[in-house]
Amino acid sequence: MKISYQLNTAAHLIAGITIGLTGFFAFLMHAHIAESSGDSLPGYFPVSGGIICLLTGWNTLGNRPGFGGMASIASGLRAMIFSIMVCCALFGLYYIYLALLQGLYLDPFRALFDWFRISFEFFIGTISAEVWVIIILGGAISGRITGMANYSWR
Repeated sequence: MKISYQLNTAAHLIAGITIGLTGFFAFLMHAHIAESSGDSLPGYFPVSGGIICLLTGWNTLGNRPGFGGMASIASGLRAMIFSIMVCCALFGLYYIYLALLQGLYLDPFRALFDWFRISFEFFIGTISAEVWVIIILGGAISGRITGMANYSWR
């Protein structure tokens, strides 16, 4: 079985940085909206979301960036939405991990269902016009810039 390795290119770097920054600003806006509505999110929420988005942007958008057209914009939107969903799943898993350390769950199936519930609540919390404008515009711009970097790299 032959395993093909792909070298890191400028598209990987640009994709990671732009998707990471977009994720940081989207989660920063989400934390601001949650704070103004009376909820509280931890202070590490935007930074850790930006780091997770950087890593997923490097892997998803960096591997298939297109060459600067509409395919690049669609790849950027796909990578951004995937990054937000991965962040929500990891934040939910972290909260369940903290609850398990405190001994709040005796049934593993309840912990699993609560993980899905908490992750879904994080995702539902991002549904606001301000956050999704950042996600859609940032994903489209990230895809376009990454596509141009991929085109100029070859």
